[in-house]
Formats: sequence, structure tokens, C-alpha cells
Amino acid sequence: MTFAPRALTAAEEVLLSSLTKPLVEAETYADQVARAAATWRADKLGTARTAAYEARPRGDRCVYCQDNEGRELDHLRPKALYPLLTFAWTNLIPACSICGGADHKGAKDAVLDASSPNGWKEITRRSSVGGPVAPPSVGPTAWWNPRLGDPLRAMKLDIVDDSFLFEVIAEPGTSDHARMEWTINTLRLNRRQSLVRQRRIAYGVFLDWLGAVVEGAEAGNAARLAQLRGNLRDHNQPVVWAEMKRQRTDLPDVSLLLSKAPAVLNW
Repeated sequence: MTFAPRALTAAEEVLLSSLTKPLVEAETYADQVARAAATWRADKLGTARTAAYEARPRGDRCVYCQDNEGRELDHLRPKALYPLLTFAWTNLIPACSICGGADHKGAKDAVLDASSPNGWKEITRRSSVGGPVAPPSVGPTAWWNPRLGDPLRAMKLDIVDDSFLFEVIAEPGTSDHARMEWTINTLRLNRRQSLVRQRRIAYGVFLDWLGAVVEGAEAGNAARLAQLRGNLRDHNQPVVWAEMKRQRTDLPDVSLLLSKAPAVLNW
């Protein structure tokens, strides 16, 4: 489930470029970092900010957890490490304050590193470490970028065994595996019990919704079906619905209902 906001207009590109210019002109890397921290505000993005919010899952959810409201713009590559990406359109992800907070994503980052046991090397700058502020190690980020690919190609949600935990399914040793492992672990997507509970609840909600769809289809109630199709956008945890469709052959209740309303697979 990718995050795919519309392309920027020419005016929006000019605005973001103008916001980046003072960062580029800073004399040193440390100055760039300080200036990025001092100048960043999401409301400076104007209509580009609106474009990012309009592309959130189900209209207003956090791109990372898909449960809480995504009211903030997170930097995929942290501005504390990559100040020149502070206003870069491709680096901005709508997130909730929990996922984007210091206990989870915060200013953490890692680079892909085939020589490391996990396939990535953390480059987070620790505030307790003294010395000059230096640029991070060069390399592709270990964060899964939701702008570039559906995370479900690299992970699955365990519904069949009722754990509702994410499992990395990408081939070990690949960049997809390293990225997904870093992302799940660092965002604590399996260790936040509130998220696991909400996925389980969402499964029941989607089952009830699917039952209502079947009733509407069997009654030939086009208005009711149109209403239910519209309601699909209002449900949290869209990843649960995506996995119910993908794993339907292993979920008898889901398979039965979908066999009675197969059109819903394309909703």
C-alpha cells in the first residue's frame, strides 16, 4: 500500500526550492543542521502540505501505523542528519505524533550495509556524543519508503494464526528484507500492543462490513452497496483489509463472504 501524493505544481516546486536555498547557503554542515531545525514548519509548504495530507491512507491516517491521525509531516531521512532534505517533497511522509516521536522514528536512520549482520548499519546521531556535528555515512536509507513500493510485497500480517503481527517475507539478504526489518522494529509496529489490538478489532469490523455487503448484494440494493463502498474509506487499518483479500484462501469466513460478493475485491 503505497503513499502516492500528486505531483507538485510548478509554483509548489519553486516554493520548496526557495525554502531549501538558505540551507544550501549555510557555511558548514553543522550550520545546515541548525538552520534546518530553526526554519522547519510544515505550514510553510502551502498547498504542497495539503497534497501530502490528501494522499494519507483512508483520508487521514498515519502512513506508518495506519491507525492514528497523520497530522504531522515526518522526514523519512531525518532533517537532523540530512538538512538539505528538510523541504524535499519526496522526503515528507504524513505521520502521527507517536510514530514520528523520539520513542519510535524520531531522528533515527540507518544505511543499507551488506557487511552488517542485519543488512543495515544505524547512523542515528546520539545527542550524548560530543565532538563536531559531522555528516552521516553515505548509503541508501534502511527505511522502507512508502512512496516507492507497497510494503506488503516485503511483509505480511499474521491473521491465520491470530497474532496480528507483521512478518518479514522478503528474501533474507535482500535490501527489501533489511529495510522492512529495520522499519518494523524501529517503529515498534509489533511491540505496541494498542496497534496489535486495533488490527484485531479491524478484522472483526471488516468481517461485519463484508457481511453487510453480501446482504446488500443478495437483496439487489444498489444504494446500500454504494453506501458501503463509500464507508470502506472510513475504516482504520486498511492494511488489514488488504491482507484479508490476499489471504482469503486461508481464511474460511472471509473466503465464503467474498465468494458471495466477488465484486468487492476490486473496491
